[in-house]
Amino acid sequence: MALIHIGAVESATGVSRDVLRVWERRYGFPLPERDSLGDRRYTQQQVETLRLIKRLMDYGHRAGAVVGRPRRQLLQMLKASTLPSSHGTSAVASLFALVQQGDIARLRASLEEKCAELGLRAFLSDVLSPLNGEVGRAWASGALPIFKEHSYVEAAQALLRDVIENLPPSCRRPLVLLTTLPTEQHGLGLLMIQALYRLALVETVPLGTQTPADDIVRAADFHSADVVALSFSSAFPRNVLQREVSSLRKSLPANVELWLGGGGVHRLRKKIPGTRIGSTIDGALELLESWAYEHQTRASSKAGSGRNAV
Repeated sequence: MALIHIGAVESATGVSRDVLRVWERRYGFPLPERDSLGDRRYTQQQVETLRLIKRLMDYGHRAGAVVGRPRRQLLQMLKASTLPSSHGTSAVASLFALVQQGDIARLRASLEEKCAELGLRAFLSDVLSPLNGEVGRAWASGALPIFKEHSYVEAAQALLRDVIENLPPSCRRPLVLLTTLPTEQHGLGLLMIQALYRLALVETVPLGTQTPADDIVRAADFHSADVVALSFSSAFPRNVLQREVSSLRKSLPANVELWLGGGGVHRLRKKIPGTRIGSTIDGALELLESWAYEHQTRASSKAGSGRNAV
């Protein structure tokens, strides 16, 4: 069986090599083998168990409570820690089966069919969101290899790009800048929100993923953005989330709102002043509605003050 170098394990699991060494000393897991140069090498089973541990820690479990436990127990803990899909429909189950089979052509066709049948808004909330959850849980538990997860993401992103391309031109504010922070490489959530906001005829400027904070600030100024919207996957490092979002909020002008979404926002230790959270499709729409209401109220108040002055 091929063994995996510690650097590749770090990339595949999101657990740094320094942490791996600490766990090895403190908990006796993972115990690596050594190559002829003395470098640590790990088995595929150890890597899959590390993914489980990482996901459980993302859900708030301490290292001491999960590292070194049998895989069976970790799977039970993961099942108890993750919320079941709120839409356990046969459609989602059928689509997930295609992901498992790796039948990407049928998956893409089925996604297109569901989007046309339900309409974009319902497709995003009732099909794609719960399907993302199923795929994420399967990958974390080792039931779905990463190449199949990547193929699914590519198919979903290609569909959303086509949908966005065929939507009417945007004509309403707020102008929303869409991106992720440098340590977040997952972009499917951004495309979902871009499609949702474009459907509402709201202007969006997608910057892609992993944009440095200084560039986000410069882009917000260049485009005269009203909002910067960030997406976080459930794999986003907890220790980085609070710090980097707080820092970005301080760097942005006070008149530029900072919206946070995606499966990772629940991992914030506490709400960051000057930010708003919309972690679901409904939540993302509520942010738009709140912005429109508040700005309409301000405009009416200013108009009233002007008339009184006259």
